Amino acid sequence: MYAAGYQGGTIPYTYGSGVSVSGASSTTNAVLVKYDSNGTALWAKSVTSGSNHSCFNSVTVDSAGNVYAAGYQTGTGTYTYGTGVSVAGSSSANNVVLVKYNSSGTAQWARTVSSGSSDSIFFGVAVDASGNVYAAGYQMGIGSYVYGIGVSISGPSNYNNVVLVKYNSSGTAQWARTVTSGSIGCKFNSIAVDTFGNVYATGAQYGNAAYTYGTGATATGLQEDENVVLVKYGP
Repeated sequence: MYAAGYQGGTIPYTYGSGVSVSGASSTTNAVLVKYDSNGTALWAKSVTSGSNHSCFNSVTVDSAGNVYAAGYQTGTGTYTYGTGVSVAGSSSANNVVLVKYNSSGTAQWARTVSSGSSDSIFFGVAVDASGNVYAAGYQMGIGSYVYGIGVSISGPSNYNNVVLVKYNSSGTAQWARTVTSGSIGCKFNSIAVDTFGNVYATGAQYGNAAYTYGTGATATGLQEDENVVLVKYGP
C-alpha cells in the first residue's frame, strides 16, 4: 500500500519502526510512504531540496510495481525527489509535478511544466496496462502551458481550465487536453483507466454555460456554482 500527501517543516516524521523522513522546506513537503499488507511502514520519501510548498495529491502503481505520485510544487526553484531527479517549474505560483519511483522508493524521474505563467496542479493520476501514465487537474488562465517537447495546450478561461496529460513510462509527454470552450472555470479531481485504455476524468465545471471537452463532447450544468462533470477520452 502507498499513501501520499505532505508533511510540514523540516523536522523528521516517523511512519513506523526505522522509517522516518525529513523534508527540505519550512512550509510543506511532499511525502510518499509504502506499507505492507499488515500496515507496517517499509519506507518513506520526501523532497531533499525545495524551499517552498510541495504536495502529492494522488498516487498509483503499475503492473511492475512502479509508483507514480502527482501533485504540485510552488515557485520556480528546483525540487529534488531523489538522487539525480530534480525539476523546476516555470511559475511563481503552483506548478504540476509527477514523480515516478520504483518499488524500493528510488525516484526515477520527475516532470512539471516548462512554460506556464500561472497556477497548475495535478489532483489525480492513473496508469494503463501498457505503462502509460495519465495525470489530471487544472491550469489557470488562457496562456499556453508546455508539458513536454511538442506538447502544449491553452484553455479558454481566465480562471481554471481542466487539464489531462498522457506520459509514457519514461516520462515523455504524449499529449495534453483541456476544454475548447467554457468561460468560468473547470477542474478534474480524479481519473481512472479501463482495460481498453479509455480514460475517465471527473471533476467540476462552474456556471450554467456549455463546456466543450472535444469534438461533439459538450456538457452544460444546471447550477450557477459547481456542477459535476465526467468525461471519457479514447485511448
